Amino acid sequence: MHLRDVTIHASEGLAEKYKDGFVGKFARDVECVNVLFLKLIDRKITTDGTKKLALMFTDNSDELIERHHLYPEQPDVLIFNWLFPFADYAGAAESDKKRLIFTALCDCATYLARQYQWETQPLDEARVQAELQHYECSGYVKPSWISPDSKWRVKVYYDFGLEFLEFYACLFRNRSKTELNRQYLGKVVPVQGCNRVGKSHGKWLSSTQFEMISPSFFRKQWVCDFSEAIIEHS
Repeated sequence: MHLRDVTIHASEGLAEKYKDGFVGKFARDVECVNVLFLKLIDRKITTDGTKKLALMFTDNSDELIERHHLYPEQPDVLIFNWLFPFADYAGAAESDKKRLIFTALCDCATYLARQYQWETQPLDEARVQAELQHYECSGYVKPSWISPDSKWRVKVYYDFGLEFLEFYACLFRNRSKTELNRQYLGKVVPVQGCNRVGKSHGKWLSSTQFEMISPSFFRKQWVCDFSEAIIEHS
């Protein structure tokens, strides 16, 4: 079994220190880092039966006394508490927030890997790669859609930030790797565990119009028209 999912929450006790829905917002902020982390370790860490980490980040060492156990009804989910520098995080810029989350997540996963004798090299490689790409989580989703006349193909590009998950429709000639045109579709607010960017649903409505349904429970629909781009490149 491979490690294939992560959720991170802030300790509810932090609500007394940081107001205005900080705890709930943190659960949304971490989602882009979770997606990046899982992308970088995909099918690389074989475990002894754990497929998911359910982590609670805290700044209170008292909450680390009993910091890991398994749900009896979900033996493949490992629950663990980990110290996190919330005082530094609260006022940091977005790029620094991503770095702080990814570093803590990787440190925690490495600690657990050593405890449970999982591979640690994929985690070391993930650290290096994440830093090289400045902790940005973006790219094309795997599905793509061929136009009714088979001349064109649309790929959906995503840009996953702390505040929003944004999507763009990108036009290609069928079987070409050269992007010809990019149009903004829209954005959704990240939701813990509900933003599977690879689950995008799209379809051509006509020979020039493309529709996408967002991969979240909000199910937003966006339509773009490639008429001018198709004329330009025909």
